[in-house]
Amino acid sequence: MTQSSIEAEIGLCILFSAVDGEISEKEIGALSNRVGHLLGDDFDVMRLPALLDGELGSISEFGVDEYVAKLPARIPAARRYEAVRAACVVACADGLAPEEEEVVRQVCVVLEVDADEIIGGVGGKNDTIAPVGQTHDDEPNATTKVIADELVRRGWVDPMQSLRDAGVALSGFGALALQYQSPTAHLLRVEHHTCDGSLHLHVTDESEAGTDLVLFPDGKETELLAVLTAMQDEITLETLDTHIDSLQAVARVCIFQGESLVEIEKSS
Repeated sequence: MTQSSIEAEIGLCILFSAVDGEISEKEIGALSNRVGHLLGDDFDVMRLPALLDGELGSISEFGVDEYVAKLPARIPAARRYEAVRAACVVACADGLAPEEEEVVRQVCVVLEVDADEIIGGVGGKNDTIAPVGQTHDDEPNATTKVIADELVRRGWVDPMQSLRDAGVALSGFGALALQYQSPTAHLLRVEHHTCDGSLHLHVTDESEAGTDLVLFPDGKETELLAVLTAMQDEITLETLDTHIDSLQAVARVCIFQGESLVEIEKSS
């Protein structure tokens, strides 16, 4: 596949998912899986904004009708059915809203593929109610604002801002997600999850290898922020272990082992 074709297929995913004004957590997960399939293994979901900026810009600039009209020149005939089917799978991750189905059918007409076959094949349905037990409350609170103000002051930015500016609401990244590019070329990301009071710290290097820590400050958010910002220009994957003690002085530090969250024991 050409780069243009790949970008168009990614654009289809975001077009189908965002046309109702919101990309759900399930759609984000399905979208990242699709982009990862197109771009290779070890894809970091936080790269999505940079990849989608161009397509979102085109959709905003041309409008849906003109954007869709340009798709036949970008997606080869042999790829069209699979491209639409895969993008529809993303949009159907939380049920296919009426607005999404309308655009899917519009694209199918332009690309000359069978809309009913695709929608029926991926199980599209107008059901956006999440199953019981699969939702959690991550609404911003006063602590979220304290975290945001301090990190932004120290040079952290919202990697999803371009999507928000385009009118796309995002979920699945906690009440707050900010990232920082360190001088060591490591990308740091902090998410605030108000459902359990945790801060998730992601450290990713140039090769996109990474480690995730889950920090529970238990009321010591200000102290934890001081520790995080003090190490933000120094922390790397290789030196992360040397910073654990400092983090443990102000928070419980946990790490995922498979599906389980395990607290890292303090050094004696």
